[in-house]
Parts: sequence; C-alpha cells; structure tokens
Amino acid sequence: MRRVLLLLLLLPLVARAQVFVREPEEVAWGEDRIRIRWVTDQPVEARLQYGRTEALELGEQIVPASGTEVQVELQGLNPATIYWVAVALQGGARFGPWPVITASRSSAQVRAFFTCSVDPSAVPGPGAEGEANLLSFLLERIRAARASIDVAIYSFGDEGGIEALVDALIEAHRRGVRVRLITEDRAGISTGVGRLRAAGLPVSADNVGANDGSGLMHHKFAVFDYLTPDPLDDWVLLGSWNWTRQQTWTDCQNVLWVQDQALAAVFVQEFEEMWGSSGPVPDPEQARFAVRKRDNTPHRLRVGSRRVEVYFSPSDSTARALGRLLAGTERALYVAMSTFTHGGLANTLLERLRAGVDVRVILDNPTATGSQYGFLQAGGVETRVWPFSPGRLLHHKYAILDNRVVVTGSFNWTFSADRRNDEHLVVFFDTDLASMFLQEWAARYREVGGSRPLTWLGSSPDPGPDLHGPRLFPQPADADGVMVAWDYEGPVQVDIYSITGRRLWSATFRALAPRWRLPFPKLLPGVYGITFSTPTGMWRRLLWVRF
Repeated sequence: MRRVLLLLLLLPLVARAQVFVREPEEVAWGEDRIRIRWVTDQPVEARLQYGRTEALELGEQIVPASGTEVQVELQGLNPATIYWVAVALQGGARFGPWPVITASRSSAQVRAFFTCSVDPSAVPGPGAEGEANLLSFLLERIRAARASIDVAIYSFGDEGGIEALVDALIEAHRRGVRVRLITEDRAGISTGVGRLRAAGLPVSADNVGANDGSGLMHHKFAVFDYLTPDPLDDWVLLGSWNWTRQQTWTDCQNVLWVQDQALAAVFVQEFEEMWGSSGPVPDPEQARFAVRKRDNTPHRLRVGSRRVEVYFSPSDSTARALGRLLAGTERALYVAMSTFTHGGLANTLLERLRAGVDVRVILDNPTATGSQYGFLQAGGVETRVWPFSPGRLLHHKYAILDNRVVVTGSFNWTFSADRRNDEHLVVFFDTDLASMFLQEWAARYREVGGSRPLTWLGSSPDPGPDLHGPRLFPQPADADGVMVAWDYEGPVQVDIYSITGRRLWSATFRALAPRWRLPFPKLLPGVYGITFSTPTGMWRRLLWVRF
C-alpha cells in the first residue's frame, strides 16, 4: 500500500519532467549537418527522429538524460536538402515533425536593388544600388537560365518594356527551359498571361480546384535553375516588385537577388504547394492556396554566413513571427510600408517606443480601411506620409531592426496579408544589407520632411537564435528580485534606472541559461528601466514592481 501511495505521489513529478521549457529548433547549419536544441524543465531521455518526409523514415537518435538544455547534431545529411525532424521525450511528450534544411554550397551572393534614389552618406557600409533598372537584371537571368524558371507574381503586364519579359519567357520555353507561372486570378491584373498561354507555357492561378481565389496570390518571387544539381546557378528574386510598367518605372520598390540553393529549395517548396505538383504541368486538384496551405517549409536557414528566416502566409503565422522580431528590437526600428492596418504590429511598435527604441514609420496609404496611421501618430511614433501623387507609390514592405536585421518581401502589415493572402516575408540578419536598406530609407525620410539623424549602432554580431535577449518574469515582479530567462551564460552587468533616467543600482553577475534569479535592493512599487550589458551587446527592458 505504501509503495502504491509513493508511486501516486511521484506521478506529477514524472509528468513535469516531460515538459519543453523551450521547444526544439535549429541553431546551427552545415552542408551535411544540422544542430537541434531544446530545453526541458528536468533532465529526460529523448528520441530524435528524422527523414526526407513526415514519415521520418531515415531513423532516430536516442538522446540520454544529461541536462535540461540539449543540443544534438544530425549528421551525414545532403547539402541544401529539406528534412523533417521530431523530438519525443520519454513518456510521450512530442514536438514535430517540422521541416529543416541544410546549408548549400552556393556563393551566397545577395544583391539589393532600389528603384528610387538612395542616400549613401546616411550610414557607413557598402553602397546601395539606387534608381536601379530592375528589368535589365531580370532579363539577364531569364536569358541565362539553363533548366527551370518558376514565377509566382501578383501582376504581370505586357507593355512599357515589360513585353520584353513576356518575350524572354517564351524564348526560354522554346529552347527547352521548364517555365512555370502562378498569378492572381482577378481579371486585368496580368495582361501578359494571355501571350504566355498562347505560346504553350503552363500558367496557374489561385482559383483552381478547391481554391476559391478569395485571398490574393500576392507573391512577387521567382526561382531560376533549381532543377539543375549545380549549387552555383540557383537564384531567387524576392521583394515588393510586380512586373508592370508602373511598378517598374515609377513606384519605389526593393528587390533582392540571392544566389543560394537552400533558399531556392524553400521557395520551390512554396511554389509547388500552390502548383499542385513537382512536374511541368499544374495539378489543380492538389493545388493549395491561401487558407488551404500547410506550414510545410523550413523557417530558419543559413545563406553563407547570414542567418535567414522565411515565412509564407497565411499558413506560417507570419505576423506572429514578425511581432516576435519587432519586440526584440533594442535601439532603432525604421519602417517603410505601403499599407499598415495590423493593430497587433502597431501595438508592438508603441511598446518598443515606450521602451526607448527609436521608432519611425514612412507610410504610403494612410486612408486604407483600418489604417494604423492615426494610432501610431497619437502614440508618439514619428509616422510620415509619402507625399507624392497617387501616380507614384511607395510600394515597400520592409523594416530595419537595430541596423543589423532586414525584414522584406511581399507582406504588407495587414490582417489580409497575414490571414488570407499568399505572401512571403524574409528576414536577413546582415549588417551590410541593413546598411543598404538604411540608405534607401534615409532618402525617403528626407523626402517626407524628416530631419532627425538616424540612430546608428555600427556593426554588431549575429545575435544568434534568440533575438529577444533577456526576458523578465513574472511581471509585476517582487520588490527584491525577478527571474530572468535568457539563452546566455557569462558575465553581465545589470543597471536599474528610475523612470526619469537616474541610475539607482548597478551590479555584475554571471548569467546562467536558461533561467536565473536576479536579486536587487528592495524597490518601491512602480516602473523602472533595467539594462543588461555583456561583451557583445546591451539589452533594455522595463521592470514593473508590484504594489
């Protein structure tokens, strides 16, 4: 009887040992390996399974119970290849399967083009390519393609020079290149599609099969030569540019060209989910658009030395991922946005402003239904409206975080982009690229009457897999201490300030991942500022002390 009672008492402890404090995620990438990390509340044996499909057919690794933070490498993998991974804790707790991807053997070249002027004097770093001819580089890539071209484009014209793109795709098709195109189904959006279909090119749209076309197929990306095994010929085009006369010659756009086979694999995975097959002809019955899509693409990868994240709407909770990134901004957050109606993201910008971050927004369309323009203005965010006539749009959808992270793509900050449309949002942790985007942003900022100098942090290291930095809990905290969750171990100086900026207390500790208690002298109830300084950076947080 005593033994039964003892087992019953121990059962809750066993259950707690099976909890993920931090869910498994990729933290390092090689051409033949991926490192996975997770954190549990107690040491527990785990099973890491993997495969080329969700069946996890390639096998498993048994991970002994050795600590609460676990890092395991999957080895013997192929470069630029998508794998599926799952982690099961002893007793049944499980995470996954989810897709991951190895690094490629590509050059990892990234080129940024902007159709409007740039200000190279605004910040140090490599010069940005302003007033760029987007058409010429795209034509060059189409004419150089050897095996395949996949295009997902919202709007595709056939005039004002754009007919050269139609001609080049038809010519590529005739010389044996596999050309596949997906576009928006609304009448008049893509006038160039008729000539492509007449020439025998396969074209699909977002109203085929069980898809009703109620959202927008709003992508603007293309992938070149993924069909070949050569890692040096895969190029991905992404950004804000629709292939029309107006968008090419008049509006302000940004386009990235990336030579990377792994990134190409991720975009082809998205393309083929909408295409419905991996072959040259679309399968309408298998095609998935908008709300019918699945979260089935890797979100984290390495492009050369850069960490990159990729999210596709509406399957990947894109706004949530974007909000997480914005919430981690420490010093400066600059936005250039065509349409901004997402209240949650606007609230995050206000929270960052109140935390001392330099937040500024340039907005093209302040009168859109649900626009956050007035809300941001009332909250104190410097929000300026693009002043030009409706004939020239600020068509950007980008943000620059702490001069080290660029967020761009087709994703306007709207609920429709997050929940209804087919969109892409790509995050580059790259100080050089951030410098180029800052040069473009600074030029637009001056044009809308801005005069304040930019907050320049200089180069900073890749922040690693956790952009949040230290997180305090619970909030409000006790008057004499607070818990800190942080993926960092090492020396840290902690300073506490009054709300007026007067330093009240300073001490040095050794941070212990994943969580530790920070004691401090008894504080009166209220709000304080707190900073954490390490050899590689500084993080600011607000501290609420309970009444």
